[in-house]
Amino acid sequence: MGTVVNFIRNANGIKGVTVVFDSNPGEEVSIYKMNVRFFINQDFACTRKQFPLILAYAITCHKAQGLSLDTVFADIGEDTFVPSMAYVCREYAA
Repeated sequence: MGTVVNFIRNANGIKGVTVVFDSNPGEEVSIYKMNVRFFINQDFACTRKQFPLILAYAITCHKAQGLSLDTVFADIGEDTFVPSMAYVCREYAA
């Protein structure tokens, strides 16, 4: 997980993004667009230029109350309320 903190631009548009990942909070990493080639069949291929990033959303357990979610990934930490928070998070993925 991480946060986009800056865009790298030139006259042709956005060329990259600067990201701070949760695993290294003090380090900024520059990520640039990549060309990816896909083969549809033997005679046809296409190329797509994109950032090698996956969009993600986050919500707290309390904000998720009342939602029905197909999948839940929970980082519940290691404090006093872990058992009860784990139960609450698990109950939202019904």
